[in-house]
Amino acid sequence: SSNNFSIELPGQYQGRQVPTPESHIKIIGFSPKILPLTSLRTPKRITVLGSNECEYRYLVKGGEDLRLDERVEQMFGMMNDILYRDPSCKSRNLNLKTYQVIPMKKSLGVIQWVNNTCPIKEKLVESFKIYGQEQQQKLQLQLQL
Repeated sequence: SSNNFSIELPGQYQGRQVPTPESHIKIIGFSPKILPLTSLRTPKRITVLGSNECEYRYLVKGGEDLRLDERVEQMFGMMNDILYRDPSCKSRNLNLKTYQVIPMKKSLGVIQWVNNTCPIKEKLVESFKIYGQEQQQKLQLQLQL
């Protein structure tokens, strides 16, 4: 006899209400395309096929403990609750964009893929280049005077 079991899509438990597993999306498969990213530990982007006929992307990270990242995202969720309850913040639709972090064990986990983002390091390097050029130009103008 074959065992009939299903695995739920990660990140569906928020801890804010009683879970209803029967309504949760199940994993029906994986896309064969895996995208290795250029980073220290070479994380991989995978695509999971859900029982609702949608695709879900995750970043699989090994060699890192993602439990702190998970806690930070949970804290951001609580901050969003506070912002939502404040009338001034709510009227301006202030909130923090959060994403799922699912530690599987101490040195392995998955992170919900967020489209149209880039590593903060890229933005910082870009900003420093621009700021550095502006500062250099100001200094040259001062030296010419």
